[in-house]
Amino acid sequence: MADRVKKRTSSDRRCDQVRFLERSGIIMPSCTYCHEKKLECVAHERYARCLPCAKAGRSNCDVHGVDLRPFIKEKERLDAAKKALLEELFQKQSKLMRLEQQSRALEERAIAAFRRESRLLDEEEKEERSAAARSTEAPPTSTSAPSEPPSADPYAGYDWLSDPTVDLGCVGVGPSFLADQGSSGGTPPVSQGSGGS
Repeated sequence: MADRVKKRTSSDRRCDQVRFLERSGIIMPSCTYCHEKKLECVAHERYARCLPCAKAGRSNCDVHGVDLRPFIKEKERLDAAKKALLEELFQKQSKLMRLEQQSRALEERAIAAFRRESRLLDEEEKEERSAAARSTEAPPTSTSAPSEPPSADPYAGYDWLSDPTVDLGCVGVGPSFLADQGSSGGTPPVSQGSGGS
């Protein structure tokens, strides 16, 4: 009678699965159990369970039950949106830099115009003050005839004969002298008697 083949138990099959996964398994996105336990989810398409679930004897492993295509599609959409946003931000940043440069150039032109206007006003005010000072210092113009220069003799032109305070007798001036002075206007001779007794 042939020896009967020993029937393999579930524990034997689980041990074979664990050994196979340890040898040929690859790291997969975590199933629910591995995510909760923070374990490395190692699985193979040959078995429905991952290595941690096989060791724990869990039969409801969802490592292959999670369809990653929606996640991949959503990630591609987000990446495309991020790329478009970055390009838009780059364009707006370039435009902002151009506007900033134009604003600075306009401000510099405004400052230069203000300084030029201030300089012109200062020059006009200075010219007006100089003109006013010149007009103040200029001598007044007179239409009258120029006066004769003053004589060196302080008594030149004084009418001695008409001055009642002058005693002409003390100097020997008589009526004949007055008549001669009035007629000829000459200088009277010195009297002989004035120098005697």
